[in-house]
Amino acid sequence: MEACRLEAHIRFSTGGEQCAENCHPFRDSDISGREWTLIHNGILFNEELPAGYDRREQGETDSERTMLFLLDVLDEAALRAGGALDFEGTFNALAGALSQIPNLNRLNLIMDDSSYTYVHTNTSEDTLHFRQLADDAIVFSTKPLRGEAEKALWKPVPRNRLIAYHDGHLVRTSVPHGYTFCEAILDLRRKFGDAWPEVLAS
Repeated sequence: MEACRLEAHIRFSTGGEQCAENCHPFRDSDISGREWTLIHNGILFNEELPAGYDRREQGETDSERTMLFLLDVLDEAALRAGGALDFEGTFNALAGALSQIPNLNRLNLIMDDSSYTYVHTNTSEDTLHFRQLADDAIVFSTKPLRGEAEKALWKPVPRNRLIAYHDGHLVRTSVPHGYTFCEAILDLRRKFGDAWPEVLAS
């Protein structure tokens, strides 16, 4: 059978053990039985919203906790709606959550439910790109692939908003939020460890 979707993630770990439970993509189902996958390139410094999901996760990554939180958001929206969410309901629920989680967090992520692909980035530098291969085919990558010869064919994903695609076509874009993550924070984290907030404040 020919696959119409392919997700690959090479993990450069910022924390957690190197084991299968911590590997992307993460997979789970919402309350309606719809299966989801998530891949995430980023780090959460502010885990107020996903707090408590460490008791439910199989591994020990903020990426898995983010997915569990987003699935709970979808489940709550479905319960309020009295049934399974359509695309609009799903998009609105995810967009609402993704307008809050990026506060102090680096959130490059792709979620997919086998029908729609949802993409989000909020970094101050271009850390997520896309390339339209055909009318019904699109590729996302942290960095442009295949070197300088094809670099111009890639475009940065617009930041600070949720973007939905269906069969390679842009379907909907949310209103931008204001939480741009400054990449310099990661440099401070690498240099000073957990003491970086005090360094930033000094």
